[in-house]
Amino acid sequence: MKHKAFFTFVIAVMAACAPICVETKNLNYATAPIPKPGEWLESRFAKNGVPPFSFKYGGRNSGTLIRNWELATEQKELDSYRTQHVYTYTDPKTRLQIRAEAIEYKDFPALEWVLKIKNDSETESPLIEDIQALDVNFYSATSSNFILHHALGADLSRADFAPLDTLLGSLESIRFTPNGGRPSDIEAFPFFNLEDKQSGGTMIAIGWTGRWASTFSRVDERSVNVKAGMALTRLKLYPHEEIRTPRIMLLFWKGDDYLSGQNAL
Repeated sequence: MKHKAFFTFVIAVMAACAPICVETKNLNYATAPIPKPGEWLESRFAKNGVPPFSFKYGGRNSGTLIRNWELATEQKELDSYRTQHVYTYTDPKTRLQIRAEAIEYKDFPALEWVLKIKNDSETESPLIEDIQALDVNFYSATSSNFILHHALGADLSRADFAPLDTLLGSLESIRFTPNGGRPSDIEAFPFFNLEDKQSGGTMIAIGWTGRWASTFSRVDERSVNVKAGMALTRLKLYPHEEIRTPRIMLLFWKGDDYLSGQNAL
């Protein structure tokens, strides 16, 4: 099956949303252009720009640092349906490397990436904190009512994976994280559907087997900032030591029915 490599843990969310899903004939991608995954990646990982992730390094925000880092890019066709894009940022002073390994899907309006962070020097790295594998603003063409569709986690109760709808009001910020170090325990489930009532929305998935955290913050009338990563990160890397982040997936959808996005996933 040609889609079998597509972010395998999405099977769980399909099971969770089964009672509320509708037939895929209701998908509507014709109302407005859907972002093209390859173009989205190229624009967000552009040289001298701020990529769709963030962290603190030596007490400074990455947004003020990474514009001046070296950037190397690679591209490889994995098969007829997937293209891999690799973006490697290197601090010329400390040789810390941030390697973003991304995949563009050609048969779905979807993409994913994972960050690998390596100390490529002979000395201990400065302090690395608050690593957000996803940190990006989602914009609406006009003033919009953003609605976040999400679900509870599991607690061996009748409310397991219950669907919830949350209106993101003005300057409001909401944080999600599961309990007990498990990825879908009680209070949070790592799949979200951020709906822009004007045109469509974005499915957001976090691939991590431990405790993750995500924050949805209304920036202004036309935008919402989304952050996602491990719940707590504060560390240094020994020489040539490497870690990785949760995997992030985005799937773009259009139409006036938010279930279109969940069915596309």
